[in-house]
Amino acid sequence: MTAELRHLLEGLLLVIGALLLIVNLLGTAPVFLALTGNVDDATRTNLARKVAINGFVLLLASIFIGGFVLQFFGLSIPVVQLAGGLVVCSLAWGLLREGEIAIDASTAESRQYRLVTQVVLRLSAFILLCIGVQIMWNGADALLGISGAPHRREP
Repeated sequence: MTAELRHLLEGLLLVIGALLLIVNLLGTAPVFLALTGNVDDATRTNLARKVAINGFVLLLASIFIGGFVLQFFGLSIPVVQLAGGLVVCSLAWGLLREGEIAIDASTAESRQYRLVTQVVLRLSAFILLCIGVQIMWNGADALLGISGAPHRREP
C-alpha cells in the first residue's frame, strides 16, 4: 500500500469516527422518536429519510467546498476547531440541562422506556460535551502551543 493511499484511508477513518461521535446516533435516536411520537410509522420513516438525505448532501458539500469557504474567509483549522468545539459544547450543555423528554408515561412499560431513554440521552449528552471540550482544546493547543509541542499556524 502506498503512503498516499494509507494517508487517505487514515483520514477517511478519522472523519468517519469523528462524525459518528458527533452525530451520536444512540443519543439522537430517542430524541427523534420522542419528537415524532405522535405521527404514524410511514410519516416517521419519510421524515427520517429526508433528514438522512439532507445530512448526506450537507456532508458532501462540506467535503468538496469546505476548504474553499475557509480559505475565502481566511479561517484556519484551529480556529474552526475552537469555534466548532464551542458549538458542540453548547448543544451538549443544552441537552444536559433540558427537561425530560415528553413521553406518555401512563403505563409501567412507557415509564420504564422513558427512564432508559433519559439515561441514554444524558450519558450521550455528557460524552458529546467531552468531545466538544476536546475539540476546543485541540484548537486552542494548535493556536497557542499550550502543550509545548511544535505546531504550525495555517493561513
